[in-house]
Amino acid sequence: MANRRRAVVYAQDIMTMTGRSRSYAYKVLREIKVFYNKPKSHLVTIEEYVGFHGIPAQKVLEYLYEVIAD
Repeated sequence: MANRRRAVVYAQDIMTMTGRSRSYAYKVLREIKVFYNKPKSHLVTIEEYVGFHGIPAQKVLEYLYEVIAD
């Protein structure tokens, strides 16, 4: 499982990374989809998430891979 890579960010990831609520996480995902003009049914990629928030990609990737390894 530790070698598995992910391409998308889920609400649970946002909740854990930011320490914020589920409703906040879903609001962020909606805002990103509007910003990138994506349909509601599409997923948000890691690149879109970090681009929208200006967070260094390496920080998010380290978090995601740490979570996957657990």
